[in-house]
Amino acid sequence: MKLTTSIDKLGTAGLFLTAILSPCCFPLFAFAASAFGFGGAELFGPYTMWVFQGMVLLVLVGLYLSYRKHRCLYPLLLAVPGALFIFYGYHYNESGYWLYFLYAGMLALLAASAWNYRRSKLHSTCCTIPASIKTKLKLC
Repeated sequence: MKLTTSIDKLGTAGLFLTAILSPCCFPLFAFAASAFGFGGAELFGPYTMWVFQGMVLLVLVGLYLSYRKHRCLYPLLLAVPGALFIFYGYHYNESGYWLYFLYAGMLALLAASAWNYRRSKLHSTCCTIPASIKTKLKLC
């Protein structure tokens, strides 16, 4: 497996690893972290917010590169609002509900990455439909 085909999976794994190992910032994952013995571990300390946003950008870059390969826009269309939810929750939301935007964005990025994985697997299988018919039928 080439690195360019798995950048989105690497970014999604890093996104959730950052969230799980930062229980003070993400209380939903505090239970899972403490169950595995990481309750007091702060993975990146004060840099958690920046690493988390970097992983979001890595997911978007990976999904874009994968889109260029298999030309299915749906995972990317799901990931962009998810990333916008995360950035909105961090930078623009002043209420106490900013964490819900982060969780919704993380769920959207996870779903987009899973959908992209499925599309990549379907794209890598042998296809007997000619390309001219595929474009006429607009198959993804």
